[in-house]
Amino acid sequence: MDRNGHPGRGERADVARIPYRASAGAPPGAEVLDLAGLLARARGHGLDPYAAKRPAFHELVAVRRGTLRCSLDFSAHTLRAGDWLWVRPGQVHQYDSDLAAAQGTVVLFTPGFLTPATVEAARVDQPVW
Repeated sequence: MDRNGHPGRGERADVARIPYRASAGAPPGAEVLDLAGLLARARGHGLDPYAAKRPAFHELVAVRRGTLRCSLDFSAHTLRAGDWLWVRPGQVHQYDSDLAAAQGTVVLFTPGFLTPATVEAARVDQPVW
């Protein structure tokens, strides 16, 4: 966004920027949920869980059972049992299938949550494009 609240160069107006907001009782900076919990969390924060979003936090998605369709930076992905998806801050992410139809785990964490050594070892701040 520019200083007037308009989309900046390369941004789409229909993609919401989502800050990290801890759920009640969650530790600061990180949260672990199942897919049904992610659905409830989004709705609890007044968000459409199926709308395109640009989160300001990391989102690791691991599917245990079923199929989950989503897009990351406008590229379609189908996740099945054993698949992982890592959404980094600033990427555009959207769920394209029912979150309740698959089983899996989602880990949300802020950019500053990990130690500098972990960030370096995992290459967390490596550019995604």
